[in-house]
Amino acid sequence: MKKLFNKNLLFSFFSILIIFLIAETAYGQCGPALGVPCNPLEGTVGDIPEAITVVIRYLLSVIGIVSLAFIVISGIKYMMSAGNEEKMKSAKEALYSSAFGLALALMAYTILEIIVEVLNA
Repeated sequence: MKKLFNKNLLFSFFSILIIFLIAETAYGQCGPALGVPCNPLEGTVGDIPEAITVVIRYLLSVIGIVSLAFIVISGIKYMMSAGNEEKMKSAKEALYSSAFGLALALMAYTILEIIVEVLNA
């Protein structure tokens, strides 16, 4: 089975993230005078639980879009298989996996909305 994440890619991502955080903290490269907000969610959220909800909603949106893209790609692969059984099987598996991912993302979003409604009530 193929690895989902490469160790070097993850190391590079986190290294760049840490460098930006250190640069912002050490040099004060943010603020209203510079036109760069220190809080990227400034004006959109009021507290930590609300910020977490916003981040989860964005992530679920990205997951949904990626799942739809994979559904389209696997459909195209299926049509282009030209009767080759191996290619058809591979495309069907990709389609089922993508549809399952989309259904899972929709269920997670629904559960999140229910939890938020219950906690806010």
